[in-house]
Amino acid sequence: MQKLLIPLLMIISFNVSALLEVNLDGTKPYTEIQTAINSAAAGDTILVYPGTYYENLILDNTNSLSLISLEATTGDTTYVSQTIINGSQNQGSVILCHESVYNLTVRGFTITGGSGYLMISNTYGGGIFIHSGELNLINSVVKYNHSDKGGGITLGETGSLFLSGTVICNNISYTGGGGLLIIGTLEAQ
Repeated sequence: MQKLLIPLLMIISFNVSALLEVNLDGTKPYTEIQTAINSAAAGDTILVYPGTYYENLILDNTNSLSLISLEATTGDTTYVSQTIINGSQNQGSVILCHESVYNLTVRGFTITGGSGYLMISNTYGGGIFIHSGELNLINSVVKYNHSDKGGGITLGETGSLFLSGTVICNNISYTGGGGLLIIGTLEAQ
């Protein structure tokens, strides 16, 4: 009986996902979204409480990760405008999925203030750049971002984007794709 119990406990321990909570006021384990992302494992959920988070998030090498606001847990859409990821016009996309990103869900945020990811001599995806990987963007707003190409969102050749309940508006591109530049495939609902 003891021999069977040890393998069973090992299987159970590998299938447990975690909830990582982020709040600017310090009442939760994390005050920065990127720090929670860096601590997350496949299947984890990062729950972000209302506030303006001045960050440029890098979501490389992530698998089955959910980044959500309280909108996802309560159904209250007012949390979308209350939970803001702001790139502060620093060089870079607000959310960057550059490589090995699979089944990533971002839900219930306002994504703003991005200036795009620099590749060769152009910037791409002021708000979101999905170079390679799969992103599900749900019940979010992408606005007031800018880049040379794909002011709001750029979807790269090996990227995949699923949109549902998302508004893309008031973004600027200097050479094409103000709201959305599609190089890869897009699935919209």
